[in-house]
Amino acid sequence: MYKYLGDRNTDQQYKGHLCSAVKNKSGKCIRGRNGNMLVNINGRKTVVVARLLRRTDKLLLNRTRKNIPDHKVE
Repeated sequence: MYKYLGDRNTDQQYKGHLCSAVKNKSGKCIRGRNGNMLVNINGRKTVVVARLLRRTDKLLLNRTRKNIPDHKVE
């Protein structure tokens, strides 16, 4: 799972949404030559700039390593 950050030219319907990589028959992500990646956002296949994607499982792993809570507890 990835979170698509987007930039100033990104349509608002894609910005900040979770997406999954579209994989080929061998199980690898489909990447373009210029740094693009094919992802599935809301059931729709879309080509996005891969530099603007962040893996969500790594974000959760970093939070648990640093003992950062997921939300503020008061």
